[in-house]
Amino acid sequence: PQVCVVGDHSSGKSSVLTAIAGAFEFPSSATLTTRVPCQVIMARAEEETAVVSSSTPLADGTKTATVLKTREDIRGEIERVQQEIVEGSKMSDARIVIKLTGPDLPDLTLID
Repeated sequence: PQVCVVGDHSSGKSSVLTAIAGAFEFPSSATLTTRVPCQVIMARAEEETAVVSSSTPLADGTKTATVLKTREDIRGEIERVQQEIVEGSKMSDARIVIKLTGPDLPDLTLID
């Protein structure tokens, strides 16, 4: 299943997704959160993994994919990739893709 949350600026979309996901806290800053959409793909698996990537190459032509050691690192990595994607522009068609696996996760995709 997929859940997409849409709403006005600063209306609590990221907070709703954080409550649903339970795996990490979505960034909720007035400056960047709505400028780059996030797609979180969760899957139940024995091993915990977390990978954050960009759906399109960055301005320099590279594609970012970072394997994280803990879920606590996800928020900071999302913020870093957001900065790279929107550098020099106000909005982006790119999205940040967060792929998570773990024994406590549902098979669910969330889009912010």
